[in-house]
This record gives sequence, C-alpha cells and structure tokens, in this order.
Amino acid sequence: MLYEILLKQAHSIVDEIPREKIGYVVQLLQSAKGLYSAAPENYCAEERKQERLAALKRLEKYRGRLKINDDFDYKEKLEKALREKHGYIS
Repeated sequence: MLYEILLKQAHSIVDEIPREKIGYVVQLLQSAKGLYSAAPENYCAEERKQERLAALKRLEKYRGRLKINDDFDYKEKLEKALREKHGYIS
C-alpha cells in the first residue's frame, strides 16, 4: 500500500520536471540504486579487492609522515600537544 502511494508521488514529481532536467533525475536514481543493490554479477571479488586497494592508496597519500630517529620521545611530543590544545596536563 505504502509502495503504491510513494510510486504515485514519484510519478507526479517526475511529470512536473522539465524535459531538459530529466537527465539529472536519471543520474540521481542510478546513484540511489547503487546504494542498495548488490554488486553486478560480472563484478568479481578481485575487482572489488583492487578497487578497495586503490581507495586505500588514495587515503594513504593524505596520511602525515613523521620521521622518527633514535632520540624521539613520543611522550614529550604528546604532552606538548595536549598542553597546547587543553592547557596544563599533569
């Protein structure tokens, strides 16, 4: 019952959209479909793995780099950062 009501509302909304804008609606619907649909049958696990690895590599390029040498004192660095952010830390 609710599905039919929503479907009628969707049809009436689409009917009101100007023809030159209908392409945007199609793109939106395709994006929404991708949110809930399973991967296509021809989309194998190896492709998903490669896609995930590529995403990880894109994220890693934004990760900060810290050169650590033998005399690096992480406690001192942490304490200094906390003091700067929150005031005195004991």
